Amino acid sequence: MGFFSKIKEAVAGTDAGAIDGGYLGRGVIMAAQPTGTSITTGAIEQHVCLFQVEVALDDTERYVTTCRQRIPVWTMAQIQPGNTTVAVRVDADDRNRIAIDWDTPAPTVRLPQSSGAGSAAQVLAMGSPC
Repeated sequence: MGFFSKIKEAVAGTDAGAIDGGYLGRGVIMAAQPTGTSITTGAIEQHVCLFQVEVALDDTERYVTTCRQRIPVWTMAQIQPGNTTVAVRVDADDRNRIAIDWDTPAPTVRLPQSSGAGSAAQVLAMGSPC
């Protein structure tokens, strides 16, 4: 990422198109906080917000990270922290660098296999036959 790209990302946030070759995951917005910066393009006013997102990728444990992104004002009213599920683009090199993809529906992800207590493998091996 170049110098000017870093400045743009710091001011306007990360765009989903800026993360090329990354993973598509499922995110739950845990918190959204406006930063006070707004950008007006034509008649559309957008606010830059800091989002705390719980990210789930195929076969990996969920984790929480943050992203800074601009969104239209009317979209902010639709966000319910802890209940809003979105698609996220995750950088392949740095999984803490994400962007919310507002145009893509949230995908279904596979949970990681558990080998601990209560896993299907343990129940089949130790459980009582029926």
